[in-house]
Amino acid sequence: MFGMQIPGFMLKQMYRHGSLCNQQDCFEFGVHNPFMDATIVTVKELSVGGKTYGLEELEFTQGGVTQPGSSVSEDTPVAFSKGDAVAIRVKGHHLAPGEHTLTLEVHTEEFGTIRIEVQDSVGPA
Repeated sequence: MFGMQIPGFMLKQMYRHGSLCNQQDCFEFGVHNPFMDATIVTVKELSVGGKTYGLEELEFTQGGVTQPGSSVSEDTPVAFSKGDAVAIRVKGHHLAPGEHTLTLEVHTEEFGTIRIEVQDSVGPA
């Protein structure tokens, strides 16, 4: 199934609209998998509002377990089964209130590279 193209409109359904928010020491957002099991082996890009964030700034939390973004690899992948939800945190950064374009690009074992690009807003503090 590797290389199967997933239409953009379906990928946008993976993003939890309204989840983009500032926390005490980070900003975060959520994604969920309503489709098929996938295994994320590389995080290729995360950008919000045109600013790209490094893997060392990311954390993935799923089922109460947190994994640093820099540790995501073929040896320590993120299993993203159908029905799973993942919170993605960008440590040490906050976003200004208002609308932001968010781009998340990952490489999966099953589908190759997938890219989610959505618009979401951060409310006032």
